[in-house]
Amino acid sequence: MKNTAFNKSGGEPLYRQVSVALLERIKAGDWPVGAILPKEIDLAKLLGVSRVTLRQALGILENGGVVHRVRKVGTKVITAGMGEPYVP
Repeated sequence: MKNTAFNKSGGEPLYRQVSVALLERIKAGDWPVGAILPKEIDLAKLLGVSRVTLRQALGILENGGVVHRVRKVGTKVITAGMGEPYVP
């Protein structure tokens, strides 16, 4: 996954931008259905965001039914996310 540039100076919240970027990577097949995403700390470093921001983004994807998070196991892709992520 290449590092993604996010607009941190305003507009759309950063966690929403991150959720969209993750969803795009899932749709592109970087993480197929059944795959476990990298550890949160590694994924946050890769994206250049904080773990708090990453967790908010993963929450959006989980609410949208794209991923399922299990403590001490990881975040598993459960669908290819054919629609946009649910944004509360």
